[in-house]
Amino acid sequence: MRKTIDIQGHKLIAALIGYFEKERDNGGSLLPVNSVRERVAAVLNITVGSVSNITYKMKNNNLDSPKKNRLHTKCVTNRDIGSIREQIYEIYKNYMQLIDCWLRRVFHQKTVWICGRKHCQP
Repeated sequence: MRKTIDIQGHKLIAALIGYFEKERDNGGSLLPVNSVRERVAAVLNITVGSVSNITYKMKNNNLDSPKKNRLHTKCVTNRDIGSIREQIYEIYKNYMQLIDCWLRRVFHQKTVWICGRKHCQP
């Protein structure tokens, strides 16, 4: 069974090819052979710290993929429902005040237009 390589794998392989082509064109290694971590970091185009972390995990047999963050749903409690209800009531109250103000303005304008005189304003 063949394993597919994701885009990160493709980028790492491309970095490997580019580095080894540079070494070929140079006629030898670009970094000293004894500097293993620095060479690996340069080849894969990552930091030396990342290489050190992976080396530490490898030595402790703890080399695995990073854990995925999962969304944990939170249950709504009665106290939460009460605060949600209060917020909805406040929104409704503000909305009704806006409608009332708008209706008064519309009614006032229609009264002036219907009567055609200023003294008919409510």
